[in-house]
Amino acid sequence: MSILLKNGIIVNDNERFVGDIFIESGKIVEIGRNIDPKNISSDFKILNCEGKYVIPGGIDPHTHIQMQGAVFRVADDWFSGTRAAAAGGTTCVIDFVPVNKGENPSTCLLNWEEVAKKSVIDYSFHMSCVDWNKDSRDAIELAISHGINSTKVYLAYKDALMLDSYKDFLEFFDFCAKHGILPQVHCEDGDIIPFLQDKLFNSGETSPSAHPKSRPSYVEASAVQHCLSMAEAANCPVYIVHNTCEEVINIIETCQQRINTNNEQNHEERNNKFNVFAECTISHLIFTDEMNNDLDFDIAAGAILSPPLRKEKDMLALWKALKRGVIKTICTDHCPWTLEQKRLGMNDFRKIVNGVPSIEERMTLAWSMGVEKGLITPEEYVAATSTNAAKIFGFYPKKGTIKIGSDADIVIIDPNAKRVITKSDQFCAADFNLFEGIEVKGIPVTTISNGKIIWNCEVIDGIAQYKNGFITDESQGHFIKRNTFEPYVYSSNKTNKK
Repeated sequence: MSILLKNGIIVNDNERFVGDIFIESGKIVEIGRNIDPKNISSDFKILNCEGKYVIPGGIDPHTHIQMQGAVFRVADDWFSGTRAAAAGGTTCVIDFVPVNKGENPSTCLLNWEEVAKKSVIDYSFHMSCVDWNKDSRDAIELAISHGINSTKVYLAYKDALMLDSYKDFLEFFDFCAKHGILPQVHCEDGDIIPFLQDKLFNSGETSPSAHPKSRPSYVEASAVQHCLSMAEAANCPVYIVHNTCEEVINIIETCQQRINTNNEQNHEERNNKFNVFAECTISHLIFTDEMNNDLDFDIAAGAILSPPLRKEKDMLALWKALKRGVIKTICTDHCPWTLEQKRLGMNDFRKIVNGVPSIEERMTLAWSMGVEKGLITPEEYVAATSTNAAKIFGFYPKKGTIKIGSDADIVIIDPNAKRVITKSDQFCAADFNLFEGIEVKGIPVTTISNGKIIWNCEVIDGIAQYKNGFITDESQGHFIKRNTFEPYVYSSNKTNKK
């Protein structure tokens, strides 16, 4: 059935206006001020959007749905995880193909293509690279042939996920540049962290409060600086994942400014591929490391992720970096471990599995804590939660925007609706909610994916009836292919300017 959205406040990353949108066959076919229903020949449904924001569906560029770790598998599978995403206003995810050292990454990719078919929403993948050998290179080339244009390495987790040498990293960056794909890097120093972890544990610090102490901001900052140096040496663009602190923001912004200056001074030079993009997670925008000091182990351990939560000044610096365009995207790093799994580290913080569930709350929290509080505008919100990810990873303008011809992935936000986040209401399969008890204002009340309404939440007396919201039971998601040498990433224009 076709859909006519009437009188909504339509928001893209660069504009805001009141208008109508007509959706047919999964696409946006008309945008106008007063679309007359009498001129529509097909059967259609009218949604009155007056006073509500109509935005591009959210794109979460960093998830670990159904990930199998060294010991445990996370709580969500592809169905439950993407259902939760849809309820929260996300219509596309980019998930990391899980690969452990010694595994054949090509086999891992083929397996992930099968399990992801249960997805409720559209999806794509980032390849993972934990070894640097022929199998890894073959897997990346296989991923490229399957429509994947990004891959990830770790400067942390030595002997588990980290490449063996800086020579390997340099060759990896060089390989990415030659093949036109975007490398993503987890930046923490893999040598310093285990040293600090053991030092803290041996001195008697065994609780979750030791976790942020074992991964201080300088551990992240030094890794970011080294990562940028290696990427520049290889003349390769780079995307730094889950940035957390003011020190790192300063390093990235200085590098971005230098790139822009060089591009302006050498505007005819087209061989410079080096470029820097950055993301942050919704968790680092909401909480500080005080969470890890809670006397309730489940609360403290539930908030353990890496890099860890930081100080209030760092949290505020992230919001300001989003405002300036230094950080391009808000992601989740959704990793829904259970409390039972985290309790493995009850007496040893080093054994607490790192990661938190947040795929369901990202869009709501970013609006409530960002737009509602005046830290970012609706346009900046759309850029950070959808459009920039679409541009960086090669979906745009198919996704990430409201334009004629774009996929009808649309979210309707009621700016006046409220709800209290609780585990009892969530669709995510995790047995806790990191954001338990937070009241939010500005709720995604309708999610449209490829022209189908897959989530609709009634609002009564200003309260979103979230638990009773309609959500699809259909695995209707499609894998979205992306091209190499994405112009937004690989051109020498000044993409780091807001």
